[in-house]
Amino acid sequence: MWAVIPNFDASGQQLDPEEGIQYEAGVKFSFLDDKLNANLAVYDLTKENISETVDGAKALVGTIESQGAEVSLQYQPSFNWQFQAAYAFTEAEVAETTNDDALGNVPGFVPRHSASLLARYNHPEEVLGGLVGMGL
Repeated sequence: MWAVIPNFDASGQQLDPEEGIQYEAGVKFSFLDDKLNANLAVYDLTKENISETVDGAKALVGTIESQGAEVSLQYQPSFNWQFQAAYAFTEAEVAETTNDDALGNVPGFVPRHSASLLARYNHPEEVLGGLVGMGL
């Protein structure tokens, strides 16, 4: 489900909506009778009409561009055990802005590197009616 949430500037005028375009390509591999799966994806994303609060009011501040790649592995050696690992590399920058000091900087909350690990054991019998499980 999606919703439209308009932003208004200091004079009460509605700001243009944020727009984006994304290109993504990827491949999936399966090995060891589908016990080991690998995914690889690359992407290029541009977001325009980014709004931020400037001096207490919303204002359009520019465009953000990002490119990157993601890889993930899933391994299930048995019915009970499952392991997952993922890594993503993102190169992002403020491409256009009304604030010259921000031009070319990395946008906030966009990590260059991110990773995750998961180990999960599926208990062969329900514990407390299936309410208890565990992952690490």
